[in-house]
Amino acid sequence: MINRQTARSSIKRIGTPTIAGLTLALIVSCAQQTPRDDSKPRDPLIQAAPSMNPQLIRDFENKIVEALLAREAEAWHAQASRTTLSKREDLRIQIHRLEQLSERLEDVNQAVLKESNKLAIKRHKYRLSRLKHELVETRLATTDKTGSRLTGLLSHYTTRDQTAEFLLEQALGAIQKNNLEIRTLTMTLDDLAGEQNLYHALTTNEALYLGNSDADKHLYLNLISDLLGSAPSVFHKVLAVDTGTPIEVRAFPPSTDSEAQFVYVPANLVPANLSTKTPSILQINLENMQKHPLYEVEAKTYMHGIPGIHLVSTSRSSDSPLDTAVFTATDVPAYTLGWGLYIASLAREYDLYQSRYGELGSLILENRYAAILIVDLRLHQKTWTDQEASHFLQKEGYMSLNEANSIIDRSRLLPISQTSAFAGLLAFKQFRKEAQQRLGSRFDLVRFHRQLLSTGPLPFEFVEQELVAWLDKQAKK
Repeated sequence: MINRQTARSSIKRIGTPTIAGLTLALIVSCAQQTPRDDSKPRDPLIQAAPSMNPQLIRDFENKIVEALLAREAEAWHAQASRTTLSKREDLRIQIHRLEQLSERLEDVNQAVLKESNKLAIKRHKYRLSRLKHELVETRLATTDKTGSRLTGLLSHYTTRDQTAEFLLEQALGAIQKNNLEIRTLTMTLDDLAGEQNLYHALTTNEALYLGNSDADKHLYLNLISDLLGSAPSVFHKVLAVDTGTPIEVRAFPPSTDSEAQFVYVPANLVPANLSTKTPSILQINLENMQKHPLYEVEAKTYMHGIPGIHLVSTSRSSDSPLDTAVFTATDVPAYTLGWGLYIASLAREYDLYQSRYGELGSLILENRYAAILIVDLRLHQKTWTDQEASHFLQKEGYMSLNEANSIIDRSRLLPISQTSAFAGLLAFKQFRKEAQQRLGSRFDLVRFHRQLLSTGPLPFEFVEQELVAWLDKQAKK
């Protein structure tokens, strides 16, 4: 609870007629408290302390929050009309104002707040984090990116405070472990058993690819649609998938200039020329079917569609008394791509792939993102040349020369940006390990995943806060 001095300082900072009226009500209420029974002996210290109505204090604290956040809501609503300032200057001003508001909210007693006000404060923190994220993006677009500090870039793209050395160690360890599994697995596959050059065998075996005919392309799209449709039943033991959020599979529009092969387009970003009655689209680049090996189709479909990135985009809790949708699926790739990779790994762990080739594709996909992280960091640390990076990507990431060069070019353009996906995978695995250790035999995988997805995509700083609060509640049950 607050004392008079805290209340006065809060009122002084706010200075609104509403709060002044509350102060008067507080004083009147204190004056109208039930008279003390002076016939009973009292401790002099207790006698000196004023008696205050707990309910009035709760109301007072909640009114402070409502008055403060009402100003923020007005400013946030009006920001679209501000055109006199440059984007960077405008962001700085908004961030400064929200930071001042944060300081004021810190004085409020959280324990007496209504749930709606607690959610409003949470949304405020999300907004402040979102604006800081935008400011960094603006700076990266207008400054010499190769001169940026490694620690700051890692924190921005992974949304966690982890060192480059830690991420490199984890990625290299994953590649070594996966390579052993790949070798063991290929010994059980007739088309690949005994092959010394696995990449060559994978890229030249015609049985592992469909052709470039319209019929084969149509067959490939239908295969993905079938996988999306069956995903809820395939994953039901590890994940609750809402079947009421449809997704449509489409080929890239003709003449689309993009190197991406699978692209998820959330409903709010669907272009006018792709208008559809379904909320979201999973676009597939069918220009060259040689880039779509059949052993990768399950892992990529689960990663980019259901129950991967599409689920992240549509799973935010609908019964929340306050919408906390500040970040979108495209704002925090560490969460969205990381979740997609986690799903591909989870399917392997729980034997959910339809064939051993699906498991192989999952292992290769994970190795690819781990190799990309390593190259992104090594190039920025200036410990590898482009030639060394390209060789590593081809060998450990199962890439062609052109694909490897494309990764290197992107790393030069946006250093450290390609670390987010694998770093996100590591985060989700760590969260699950911590939850299992905390809850022991009471750990429920489906409920754990539901909690992770309940607020939608967020920086991991907030994901971890939400998870800790949830674990505390579970531990008390």
